[in-house]
Amino acid sequence: MAHLTITHTHQDGTKLTGSQKKDGVYEIVRRNGFTWRRGQGIHIRPSRDLDAKTWIINRAASALRDAGHEVTIEIDNTPRPTAVVEAERQERAEDRAERYAVRAGKADAAGDARLDAARSITDGIPFGQPILVDHYSAGRHRRDLSRADNHRGKAVELWKKGEHLADRARGAVAHQKQRENPRTTMRRIEKLEADKRRYQRELDGYERNFRNGSGDVAFVETHEPATSRRSEDLQRWIAHADEQITYWRAQLAAHEESGKFVLWAREHFVKGDSVRHHGFGDWYEVTRVNTKSISVTGSSWGWPRTIPWDKVAGRRRDGMQWDTPNGEPWPVELARKIARWRSLERDLADNDSSTEALFKRGRIELARNIALGLDMHASDAEAAACLEGVTDTATDRNVKAAFVDVYDRLAAGETAAEVKASYEPIELAAAWRMPDREPVRRAAVKSFFKRDRDDIIAVQPGDLIVGFYDRGYGKDHLVRGFCGPVAAVSAVNDRRESGEFVTITLASGQERTFKLPLWFAVHPAGTWEQETPPAAAAALAVAKVSKAETMTVAAAADPEPQPSAVDSAVEQRTAIGGASDDDGDDPWGPLLAELRMLADQRQ
Repeated sequence: MAHLTITHTHQDGTKLTGSQKKDGVYEIVRRNGFTWRRGQGIHIRPSRDLDAKTWIINRAASALRDAGHEVTIEIDNTPRPTAVVEAERQERAEDRAERYAVRAGKADAAGDARLDAARSITDGIPFGQPILVDHYSAGRHRRDLSRADNHRGKAVELWKKGEHLADRARGAVAHQKQRENPRTTMRRIEKLEADKRRYQRELDGYERNFRNGSGDVAFVETHEPATSRRSEDLQRWIAHADEQITYWRAQLAAHEESGKFVLWAREHFVKGDSVRHHGFGDWYEVTRVNTKSISVTGSSWGWPRTIPWDKVAGRRRDGMQWDTPNGEPWPVELARKIARWRSLERDLADNDSSTEALFKRGRIELARNIALGLDMHASDAEAAACLEGVTDTATDRNVKAAFVDVYDRLAAGETAAEVKASYEPIELAAAWRMPDREPVRRAAVKSFFKRDRDDIIAVQPGDLIVGFYDRGYGKDHLVRGFCGPVAAVSAVNDRRESGEFVTITLASGQERTFKLPLWFAVHPAGTWEQETPPAAAAALAVAKVSKAETMTVAAAADPEPQPSAVDSAVEQRTAIGGASDDDGDDPWGPLLAELRMLADQRQ
């Protein structure tokens, strides 16, 4: 029989050594709380940085001795310093995230390889070729299709596996980040202090009173002070709790010193203040300041009634707001505008297709563009380019407050043209500006259009994309959502029967794949970098263009199946759904244009 040793330390946990393969040891101990992992052997999980689970160890040792094995138990419950434990935990989290990320990349690459294998099989089969049942090639044709389907199925499985592993990598990082969160640290310190008081009470001995229905003491339960081994354990636990509390308080002090997180305390509040709940984001009136929490009036449904200190995220008093105890106060009215703009941004991202929601999103976009001095139909990318350079908090707050001011004017009934004519936009250093002139139209063609020549791609790195043309409802439309400086253009990807595709990556990181042929509106490299922004208060002059003139422009276009040339700002705005003979200075642009096109179809 084997000579086995069960050891326990805070660094390595509980491990069993001396066992050989197929000696029957693992079959015995796994029924008694042990497990096995490659690289760790037979062990108890979890057991690192914990005291030994003697009830499991003794039970397993007894079962092994009954089977005839010789067992030695070695236990060392000396705790390690918290700083060492947390450093190793951080290192393990990083290694785990990296490991999952590498495995996710391999799974995605394997999925792509499977898809390439499927395409290589189907490359030899003409598009639309049926199985010739009575031909000698029918069997091979069926086998090829079956193999291709199998490769595609495996590719999907591998991609799903890669997505799952990527989620686990993100989860490892998020878990460690949450553990180091100062609010989590506050709750951890409170728990450690409660544990310490419990250990000390048991060490010193205590009495517990039981009362009857009248409130009188009916029975007193007396607990004598702990002795012998229990006393030693309690003293060790108290010392370890003190060491942990010291470490985590130092972490909170480091956060406070850096200004990332400053603790709220009892002396910061008085009755009548307003307090913000970190989880809900709402404000509540303070009715009482307690030792560990703040009593509040509560919401309409009566909850919450108290807010603990780790959930406090701000204070309002005398028309000013403090986000941190040592922070700079700022006006409550400005803070309310910032909160309103955040709500409007959520509405902007909403997918509600009702008429009211569509018009509200239109007002939000117009408010943003007018406040920044952009064209009323500027895309989100143009607005993001203006806001990219905003780094200080004061400017960010003023910009968002300006958005709300313009939105309120639009919601009150003013037209966009009236607001723009009387509003002084905010001057910001934009990363790039869309030139106030006609873009160049370039065609991205399929390879078979230019035989014996290289593929011609519409845009090159350094160009500024205005948008791409899309034909619908009998005319061409300039779609402006995908715009900005070009960072990279991929080679043409021939997907056989699906067509040819090219991927364009913008400087902002946005990426999109287009099917060829396609026509783009661009400003060539070297023609837009030093463009002077248009005058802030100048309103865009819009002339009325009749439908007959619009049809004339379309008819004069190149006879090939490509978008018509746009010769003026007025005609361009008409093409993207702006001015027409019906709306004049219509601020709603693409929204009303779409409704107008639907009406034309019914005629």
